[in-house]
Amino acid sequence: MFQIKRAIVLGNLKRGQSMPSVRSLAGDIGVNLHTINKAYKLLVEEGVLVQEKKGFTVSCEKPIQTSEENKKQIQQKLDEIIIDGLIFDLDIEALIEQRLNILEGCEINDLDN
Repeated sequence: MFQIKRAIVLGNLKRGQSMPSVRSLAGDIGVNLHTINKAYKLLVEEGVLVQEKKGFTVSCEKPIQTSEENKKQIQQKLDEIIIDGLIFDLDIEALIEQRLNILEGCEINDLDN
């Protein structure tokens, strides 16, 4: 799921673009069909993908609308990161700025650094 979201942020997947079929993506990356289907369904629940008769597409909404539950989960993830940063005396603002700079001007592989 993260890879799909990252591809959207980096512009490798465009709003309204059709996603590969569940069977096709599962075969391409060597993952069980049910795993891909579950991921697609979760992305639909989050509002990232839209399920249509012929498959799934990236949401055309900008910004993508999501549920209050998903917003709470994101806030919880941020809280965990902030707490870890504070425990290890990291400059959280500098880390955020660094990661945003990488997202705004890099290749997808740069995100792994």
